[in-house]
Amino acid sequence: MIGKPAQAPYLGYTVYKVFHEGEGRYYAVLVSKKHRTTITYGKYVLESSLGRRLKRDYVAHHKDEIKTNDVLSNLEEKLKKEHDADHHRSPIRHGSAAGYRRGCRCEGCRKGHQACCLKSRRKIQAQKAAVALLAA
Repeated sequence: MIGKPAQAPYLGYTVYKVFHEGEGRYYAVLVSKKHRTTITYGKYVLESSLGRRLKRDYVAHHKDEIKTNDVLSNLEEKLKKEHDADHHRSPIRHGSAAGYRRGCRCEGCRKGHQACCLKSRRKIQAQKAAVALLAA
């Protein structure tokens, strides 16, 4: 794998574009003589075009919601709270201890998410069951 010099704000780093099959997206592995870090490739493309790093409460959003489409015209800087609300995510940290399951699909919008709220899924299932009982 051949790396190339990274653009601002990652001057002094070499960037390697790698694909993570488990998550279905590309990552930028940034390597310098003293440091190594990994970020999503979409975030790297957006930050390179802006010439600065994203603030902590912002994310790189894919407009078409395809995680592998890291073209600059498909990316936008978005407030994390707004991004999570658009994707029906709770602002609570994801993880099994918080009641989330990796790799499931949101039953409200049928879009794939890394994690979605089990409480929301159960609520939607209960609503569907109630509608089915009323229809019967």
